[in-house]
Amino acid sequence: MSVSTGEWQTVQKKKRAKLRNPRPPPCQSICLQEGATDVLKVQRKIMEAMDELRMDPFWEAFKGLTLSCLSKSFASRTHPCPVPSDILGSALTSGGEKEASGLLDHKGSAEDRKIGEKSGASGFFAVIRSLELDCVCYGLGSFSSSHSSLYQLALLLLILDLLQIPTQRCFIYDPMFSPEDISILEGYRMNVLPENEEGKRLATRPTLFYLMHCGKALYNNLLWRNWSASSLSNMAVIGNSFQGIKERLPSRILMRDYKCIFDILSVVDEALVSVTPRYQEVFNDTAFHWFPLERLQSLPQDLWDSQLQPDYEG
Repeated sequence: MSVSTGEWQTVQKKKRAKLRNPRPPPCQSICLQEGATDVLKVQRKIMEAMDELRMDPFWEAFKGLTLSCLSKSFASRTHPCPVPSDILGSALTSGGEKEASGLLDHKGSAEDRKIGEKSGASGFFAVIRSLELDCVCYGLGSFSSSHSSLYQLALLLLILDLLQIPTQRCFIYDPMFSPEDISILEGYRMNVLPENEEGKRLATRPTLFYLMHCGKALYNNLLWRNWSASSLSNMAVIGNSFQGIKERLPSRILMRDYKCIFDILSVVDEALVSVTPRYQEVFNDTAFHWFPLERLQSLPQDLWDSQLQPDYEG
């Protein structure tokens, strides 16, 4: 009622300002679908990279080198079994081996099975299987976003297949792995390590370490953790050339900061990987390293006793 007129007046309520709802988040199902699509794209790229490597002379040369070096790496643990000439010969010829879809069979490629029927070859691959190799991979990088990392993963998968190492016995870590990377690796049934070991993994059994383009500290840590004749003789390392590290780094710095690398140079065997121009950026300065037991046992005991845990802060 109005005080001045005595009449009732209708008082209209003020309109409330409309609350602006925040933009709804993308549909979860769409996100999952897009993520799955991304994974499929990367998986397809990996398979394509494997096919490319198979058809390139680089893989044939790398395959022969790997088999030859591996037979020397663990010679003390098996009956003498040099790589048959027919296998080495096959590594010098071009041609595909098998479809990528057979990757996880771990029965060797079609070419390898054919070779295995020949004299000597079946015995050689039986020796390789008897080693029951583990594989450890550090420093691969995010292969869903890096061209070099993708081809390095493709080569790793070819190596596992060649050496008949089940993917369940491949342990892998890189702090740069994306969720898509991890999903793909777990799809291959690899063991993605939950934390950074900094290379400090003890080789309690024959183990192939795949360490492409890693830092010097990681190689040094790996050697330090396995600083005994029994452990080092369990190892073969595919990674940056130790001799190359020696040539590029002043001796005083190598001895001060990476003493394990410095001390092992006198006994390590190394074979440099021959890289075709197409893959120079991806695999340059790569070598196969192994540590003959008899040479390790010839080192003085004080050398084994003198290695302190590496410290890169000073």
